[in-house]
Amino acid sequence: MRVRPGTGSVRRVPLAPTRATRLVVVAAVVALFASACWTSYGADWSNSRTAPYESAISVRTAPALRELWRVPGTVGSTSTPAVAGDSVYFGAWDGTVRAVSAADGSPRWTRDVGAIVDASPLVFREKVYVGDAAGNLHALDRATGAPRWTRELDPHPDTRIFSSPVGVDDLVIVGVASIELAFVKPDYTFRGSIVALDAETGALRWRVYTTSDTAASGAGVSVWSSAAIDRSRRTLYIGTGNTYEHPAAPWSDALMAIDYRTGAVRWVRQFTAGDVYVIFRPPPQGPDADIGASPNLFRIGDRDVVGVGDKAGVYAVLDRDTGETVWARQLPTGSHLGGIMTTAAYHDGRIYVSSNRWADHVDFHDPGNVSTTYALDAATGAIVWQTDLPSATFGALTYANGVVFQPTITGTVYAFDAADGSVLWSARPGADLGGGVSVAGGKVFVPYGFWFFAAPPNPSGGLVAYAPDPA
Repeated sequence: MRVRPGTGSVRRVPLAPTRATRLVVVAAVVALFASACWTSYGADWSNSRTAPYESAISVRTAPALRELWRVPGTVGSTSTPAVAGDSVYFGAWDGTVRAVSAADGSPRWTRDVGAIVDASPLVFREKVYVGDAAGNLHALDRATGAPRWTRELDPHPDTRIFSSPVGVDDLVIVGVASIELAFVKPDYTFRGSIVALDAETGALRWRVYTTSDTAASGAGVSVWSSAAIDRSRRTLYIGTGNTYEHPAAPWSDALMAIDYRTGAVRWVRQFTAGDVYVIFRPPPQGPDADIGASPNLFRIGDRDVVGVGDKAGVYAVLDRDTGETVWARQLPTGSHLGGIMTTAAYHDGRIYVSSNRWADHVDFHDPGNVSTTYALDAATGAIVWQTDLPSATFGALTYANGVVFQPTITGTVYAFDAADGSVLWSARPGADLGGGVSVAGGKVFVPYGFWFFAAPPNPSGGLVAYAPDPA
């Protein structure tokens, strides 16, 4: 309030907002925008698989989740849906990538890329990047789905992309795998790799092979994992699979740290040595102890660490600079489709991870195929709680505002109370589940439709959105 000179009258002059006020407003706008986003498989560079600004979904509202809309007819879908603004993007086993309205599921665009899409899309630099079962990475216009470029990642005929792309700076980074391990052959020739492409043009910037396919390091070592990114160190962390033929590769079943600017390997930490395995070859074989899960980045006190689980059932935490073990926790012993098959979620000092115990490798619905979900203390690996489920799990876990979501292969998605592991809610979207859940803007997006080896008689796939019942 100010007094006008010589008049004695009062004039009200609006005060300029303080710096603190401006910061609060900016933070609120950022939080509002971020709450409607889940733009990559891991949700962020750290692969936390966490929706940090979610507020509508909570321990109180999760039991009231109801189907809001669905997009059927995709044969199958194992993408963690990407969400940006008012659109949801997901890939499908009918060879399409789709954009639909987050509000009601109405179509925005559909693009046929010509081969099954297993992995999750990345929304980055106004494009949608996605790999396919023919070994290609596609860049599509985010608004229209129009192709911008396609890059063959490896000419080997069995190449297949299961790794979800990650974008950082002007690069898109993805792992390269193959289904050559599904055949019994006298000689294997595929070599796994990690590649970095120019995000704008698709030009190859660098490639790191995971094996040399020589007398010192046999073929195989697919990269099923997706990268976690430490921008301060300019380093990516990614897991590798097993070798297909003798001799076992020294970088198989390992976690790799790579300079993402140049492709220089900083360190490699092998979890299981001597693992030579293909699916239908008779014993003796290795344990098939791949690191197919994607690593999580977090801190223990003032120490930066990277954690990851493997199919042997071990979740290990390593120093990001050296690869030195900080702690390792043995969960149920793995098997060829058991152990830790998928990516954990991390939030506020806890790791949420699932480990399988497998009885029958062909029949997903065998009652002996079960899993246990754990909350681990991130500093020590101590078990905070554990909850048994009557099914194995391939889809990644997700954390949102005190709730942990987990899909299971027999078709049920669960919501747990992150405090104690009690089940708050469950639903059956419509088929077996092999993809991860994303949470954004008060909605839970669940892809459905999945199988190994042989398709069911009437394959069913699609995407369902759940939201709390307003009543």
